[in-house]
Amino acid sequence: MTDATTIALAKHFTAQAKKITLPEGTHVIDETVTVGVEGVVNKFADEMYVPTTSISLKSVLALTLQRAGFQREAIAGIIVEVMTAAINLDADGSEMLTETIKDIDAGMARVEKIAAALPLKARKGKTTSKVTVTSTEPAFA
Repeated sequence: MTDATTIALAKHFTAQAKKITLPEGTHVIDETVTVGVEGVVNKFADEMYVPTTSISLKSVLALTLQRAGFQREAIAGIIVEVMTAAINLDADGSEMLTETIKDIDAGMARVEKIAAALPLKARKGKTTSKVTVTSTEPAFA
């Protein structure tokens, strides 16, 4: 079996497995399954990205407070204040956001500027597949 076929089958069965709910317990399996696979697998080039979502908020806050010097306590108080406000937002945050949208837009512009200065990381290119999987015995659900 080629690597492309393995990837196509893994993607196909992962999607199918998400739709299945097994009852609790041990399920003994003893089957031989023959499959046919036909289609296309596309592998895209690796890409560079700014790893903002993989940065630990806790680490950022700890380092910020460590480097804040004499302003440490004031900044800690602000962090507690805004985290408390975020916890107390209504379900979608629309109440607070509609009141402060201009400040948020300005803040996000600053965050984007900061993020643009971060070092880039490489991530593997996406792999997509569009395949038809058929079985001779037993038939797939």
